[in-house]
Amino acid sequence: MSLPARRNLTRDYVLEQSANLLMERGIANFRLKDLAQSLGVTMPNLYRYFNSREDIVAQSFLYAYQRQCAHDIACFNVPTTPWASATDFFRSLRNALSDQVGEDSKGIRMLRLQAIAGTMFDEATRQEMARLEHGVLDAATNFIRAARLQGVIPEGIDPNTIAFIMMTNRLGFVINDFTHVSPQTEEDVWAVFEAAFVLLSEAAKA
Repeated sequence: MSLPARRNLTRDYVLEQSANLLMERGIANFRLKDLAQSLGVTMPNLYRYFNSREDIVAQSFLYAYQRQCAHDIACFNVPTTPWASATDFFRSLRNALSDQVGEDSKGIRMLRLQAIAGTMFDEATRQEMARLEHGVLDAATNFIRAARLQGVIPEGIDPNTIAFIMMTNRLGFVINDFTHVSPQTEEDVWAVFEAAFVLLSEAAKA
């Protein structure tokens, strides 16, 4: 069987294809032979950039995780035009949350890969993952802080707390996808966030 036409082989291109295969098939059914075929190369070419199958799996996760975190940070860009009201702010916030949920097909499955393959990550990779997650948390915190400064949410609301709740809600999708306990939707996640926000708002006014 002839090999498919291919792009120039780069490290990122290998990781892109590897991440796609891992999402489709999982670790157990991930074969370097299939990866090489999807890239239009022979297997020895894969070792130009990676030491082993395990190295490819770990670096594929980090590659996908970097892309997801960059997407999440973009979702929390503060609009140039101030929010007109709390309703306007919540609409913007919900859109940000919806965008994150919309990316979950890649993010959740790659986070499930993290749970399965966690022992493959060295300390440097773990530190990079923590740095990326802190970047998302900082972006969410700044998003909430901007709303407080504009007066569309109570002054007593702690942006760090709200951002943490948002991140926790996102992880709820990961946990659900991994355990298959019960179906969750964007509405379920938003309801949890809204309830927490109401309680915090009441506490801030007290």
